[in-house]
Amino acid sequence: MGLYKAFTKRWALFCAGKEFTDKDLVYRSRLLPEADFRKIKTDRASIRFCSVFRSNLSGLWIEKGGDFTGNGWDGCSFFQASCTGIAFTMEIYHGCTFGSAFFYQCRMTACHAEDCNYTGALFQEGEISHSTFEQCIFRGAALARITLKDSVFSGCVFEDLKTEEILCSGVVFENCTFYGDKIQKWEGCTFQNCVLNC
Repeated sequence: MGLYKAFTKRWALFCAGKEFTDKDLVYRSRLLPEADFRKIKTDRASIRFCSVFRSNLSGLWIEKGGDFTGNGWDGCSFFQASCTGIAFTMEIYHGCTFGSAFFYQCRMTACHAEDCNYTGALFQEGEISHSTFEQCIFRGAALARITLKDSVFSGCVFEDLKTEEILCSGVVFENCTFYGDKIQKWEGCTFQNCVLNC
């Protein structure tokens, strides 16, 4: 069994263009129910086309980049995870927790998040584009030097959102509720049926 796993990982690395090493976190087309990635520290990570259920990624630390592509995440915890230079593409998140997670120089493209909690999460020096957030909570979250474009936030709750140097274009907020925020001053955003309690 160990030989099979070693061969599978080497084959995955070969298919990835040999850009990753055996020390990196690499998964391809896997079913990962209740996987445990807690406090793993790795240089790079590449998870593609996997289905991940009720898995724990709390404290996962990715230092030098990689990609999460085409995965489905359901009921997973990313509490205090730290990601640097990750490209999130065509990802689907449902009922996931991103409490106090840190996303530095990350790019999120064509992603969909529903019923997710981003309380205390920090997005810094990255980009979110062509993505949708439904019924998500952003309580005490922070966006610093982030580009938001062509994305939709629907039925989300924003409370004490901290922002710094945000560049927006084609961003729609619909049926969202804002507490203690000054988001209505953002340019490049459209607000539809939102409640602003500033």
